[in-house]
Amino acid sequence: MLKVLKFGGTSMASAAQYAKVRAIVESDPARRVLVVSAAGKKNREDHKITDLLYLCHAHIKYGVSCDSVFGMISQRYLEIRDELGLKTDLEGELARIRAADLSGAALEKNPVLDQALPMLEDGNPFLLRYNALTGSSLEPLFPLGVPYFWGGRGYNVLTERWPDYTVREAWQSSLVFYHRGTSYVFGFDCIGFVKNVYRLAGFPISGDVSDLAEKPFCAGHHVFCSDAHPLPDSWEEAAAALRPGDLLYVRHPNTHVMIYIGTLRSWGYTAEQLPALARYLDVPVMIHCGENPMYYFRFRNMLSQQQSGILSRAEPTDGGVALCLIGPKPGEEEMIIEAHDTKARCFDIEGACVTLFNFQNVRSYFVYRPTGVERE
Repeated sequence: MLKVLKFGGTSMASAAQYAKVRAIVESDPARRVLVVSAAGKKNREDHKITDLLYLCHAHIKYGVSCDSVFGMISQRYLEIRDELGLKTDLEGELARIRAADLSGAALEKNPVLDQALPMLEDGNPFLLRYNALTGSSLEPLFPLGVPYFWGGRGYNVLTERWPDYTVREAWQSSLVFYHRGTSYVFGFDCIGFVKNVYRLAGFPISGDVSDLAEKPFCAGHHVFCSDAHPLPDSWEEAAAALRPGDLLYVRHPNTHVMIYIGTLRSWGYTAEQLPALARYLDVPVMIHCGENPMYYFRFRNMLSQQQSGILSRAEPTDGGVALCLIGPKPGEEEMIIEAHDTKARCFDIEGACVTLFNFQNVRSYFVYRPTGVERE
């Protein structure tokens, strides 16, 4: 006969109580299933772990750091483990739980993010946090991320050798990196990335992304426009008015298009976690396909190991699908990374290289919100 035992908070409050529970369970071989509560009070002055967890939730809800409260929870369980002489890696598990709790601040499942985030590299912290928050199980499309390719638009070309990468010759030259006739690992350019994300999310864009500024049936989708309804004076105000999935199209010396995914605070980050970005927790975080030095290093390393096949004759990319911040000014970056004669102003966010997008050179822009399926 199988027996199920339930132990309340008091029975799980200390190492001594754990030892009693173990003795009770081992005294009868039929006692094989346990249901346990969070640790209760050890004494009258102590706190129930359940109460501390509710307190953590309240702190996160109102944008207050819960570090000290979560530290009390961690300390209790680490003390129990150490007093029992166990070797369980509680530190790692507590870190994962804490990251999941913090990421729950103000972000919800979103059809555009569902399609955009899997184009990041394996292990990207924003992909991991999104899964933890929304209960999703998104996997990266490619382990190194979707690379940048000058003029790259075709999803069928991108995935023709999936899960391996494919190669194409550049059919036009860029100002700096790409040379016509040279083979590169195929990926998207900024427009190809956004159009494919929107298409996969159910919001196909007909024609060029820039056409969205002109089509009369798109007027109701415009949130901001440099000509008629400019962005607020501060990026914090702008972020408060944006929604994840909004498209930002800009004209500077060239053109670029990005997708808004929230703020660092809405993703659960705090000033304690990101001291270099303490002033910028509430500015826009964008996902785009653009320059990022870590793509160059990752693909250079991967291609150097190819002895034969189409990848063995390909050149690495200078960027790919990655995150950038709008708000910090040049000179406020955490570090500058040089790759292939270009320099990128970056911040390190849990190992991800998040670049700075300089808005000072932007001449015009518009923000488009996909509130319905675009008609062909």
